[in-house]
Amino acid sequence: MRIRAARSEDLDAIKALLAENELPASDITADLLTYFAVAEDADGSVVGSVGLERFGNSALLHSLAVAQTLRSAGWEVACWRMRKTLRQP
Repeated sequence: MRIRAARSEDLDAIKALLAENELPASDITADLLTYFAVAEDADGSVVGSVGLERFGNSALLHSLAVAQTLRSAGWEVACWRMRKTLRQP
């Protein structure tokens, strides 16, 4: 697994992952990806994401999603830990 900051080209994959997990995705925009990180599998596919929504000095956990096929394989914990890779202002 590789964890990295989300890029604009990840937007569709993140939205699909959120939809797969029945989470809202319509408000996710390229601008919000500044505070998102993704997990990639060995093939480079996005299999996890986590995002924060900033409010001044505070942030709200926006979304944490893991591909359903990878649940119970430790990916949820890995995605939670990847929030540390999110960019700081």
